[in-house]
Amino acid sequence: MAAQGGQFELNVFTPVLAYDLLSSIEILTGASISFTEKCLRGITANREKCEELSKQSLALVTILATSIGYEKAAEIAYTAHRKNRSIIEIVKEMDIMDEKEAEELLDPLSMTGVKK
Repeated sequence: MAAQGGQFELNVFTPVLAYDLLSSIEILTGASISFTEKCLRGITANREKCEELSKQSLALVTILATSIGYEKAAEIAYTAHRKNRSIIEIVKEMDIMDEKEAEELLDPLSMTGVKK
């Protein structure tokens, strides 16, 4: 009986859905333009601060796990966090590997494939 009148073929809410979709797109477009103009335009990266923060990151210890093992790497991360020092300082302090090898291995730029 219900299909006899064609109720299954016509979605009466399609115009409402289309209107709301277009309204949402318009709002998102306005927000993107406003965000770009008021927040992003003119921003530049502070290279020195970025380098400092990347060298302080405890995530650097993950590369050490491949060469010295997980347990020792975890100990280094814990020590660096507890003493509020960098991974490279703790590696040098614990004399786990020579200084040149440690600096090459823990260089964030070389990990990403960027050449200096």
